[in-house]
Amino acid sequence: MKRILLLLGLCGCATMAGMRTEPLNMGVTRVYDSDLRAAVRSTRNALLGSALEIDDVEELDASTWMFLAKRKSGRWTYGELVRVIVEETGENEVTIRIISKRRSAINVTARSDWSDAVFAQLALDLTEKN
Repeated sequence: MKRILLLLGLCGCATMAGMRTEPLNMGVTRVYDSDLRAAVRSTRNALLGSALEIDDVEELDASTWMFLAKRKSGRWTYGELVRVIVEETGENEVTIRIISKRRSAINVTARSDWSDAVFAQLALDLTEKN
């Protein structure tokens, strides 16, 4: 029985490499009235304000940034991974997409979606388009 649980846990593991290769258009999406530089700065602050640790930040091209963040393992969780894509989609308009994954499929105590927490922090700095 222990082996089965171990195998199930290992098979469903999320990794930073896996998060990096997810399609860029995936995730919970919101559009904001903002320039790219301000949105990148606000995204960094929002991740930190949501108690996530930023693992990597990468400028994919002149109009797209990717943030990889994590919540470390603790007493009740094996940890979680979050990817945020910030993309300039128009003049003074950015689209932000957030994907969240548990590090382990059997990690039932982990938060399955960090988008609400990160978007709540972003709302303090950016204006969402209706």
